[in-house]
Amino acid sequence: MNVLSEWVKKQSMRMKICLGAMIALLGLVALKHTIHDLNHFYIGSEFTHALGIIVLIYKLTTKKTCSGLSLKTQELTALFVAARLVTIMAGGIYIILDVTTLVATLWVIYIIRFKLKSTYIKELDNFPLYYVTQELTALFVAARLVTKLLTIMAGGIYIILDVTTLVAKLWVIYMIRFKLKSTYIKELDDFPLYYVVVPCAILATPIHPYTYHFLICRILWAFGSYLETISVLPQLRLMQNAKMIEPFTAHYVFALGISRFLACAHWIVHSSITATEAPAAHNGKTTKRTLFSATHKAF
Repeated sequence: MNVLSEWVKKQSMRMKICLGAMIALLGLVALKHTIHDLNHFYIGSEFTHALGIIVLIYKLTTKKTCSGLSLKTQELTALFVAARLVTIMAGGIYIILDVTTLVATLWVIYIIRFKLKSTYIKELDNFPLYYVTQELTALFVAARLVTKLLTIMAGGIYIILDVTTLVAKLWVIYMIRFKLKSTYIKELDDFPLYYVVVPCAILATPIHPYTYHFLICRILWAFGSYLETISVLPQLRLMQNAKMIEPFTAHYVFALGISRFLACAHWIVHSSITATEAPAAHNGKTTKRTLFSATHKAF
């Protein structure tokens, strides 16, 4: 192994890139023939990313330093995960309206039954229409709300992973910006965010999945997917500026690379499967199994 490592180090950058691409291609072929459930790619990607986040948390809490970490990569990661969560909660506007209606109706019932009970003329309301109307309204709105929430939570594993990732990233950003601000080398983290955010937003506008969801949700989904692919660029730029890599940072970047490889593998493998399916199989089935289907079931 040491001999192989020394041999690789002696090769030119072009040769290293070729070797890396060859290994990635072989790994992709092996994954395609050994893993049949495409959801495993997504879960593996998120699990590997989670391991990288654990390494970050360990470094920030024990070493009390964020040296070598790119705040901008953390912010980009939080941004694309938030965008993905918004699209997963595509029915959010209906949920908000139902929650508002339910809360307002319950408040009216509470006011009539308790706060203004003395002014309610029960004797004249001999047909309990008002109570029944309010209480039945609350009942059917609650039932509809529960149904929608259960539908969304059908993809619970995706929501749990994304929420966990987002919370962890927000904590890392907080630590870098405030608690460990003195150890953050801002001068080295000089990759402009608009270099990646603006192109991703422009690309997502015309190129996004075509489903029955709101247009803004489809664009956000594509934006998050594109941003996820290149969110590591600020971290690589910082490492290039620093001319050195700390062990914990190296472990985090390695986990991030594996995570992105698995996410990319899912896209490629699913695209190849979709392309070879018979046209007759596309009615209904392929509509759901789009290029983004790993988490699109929850979306």
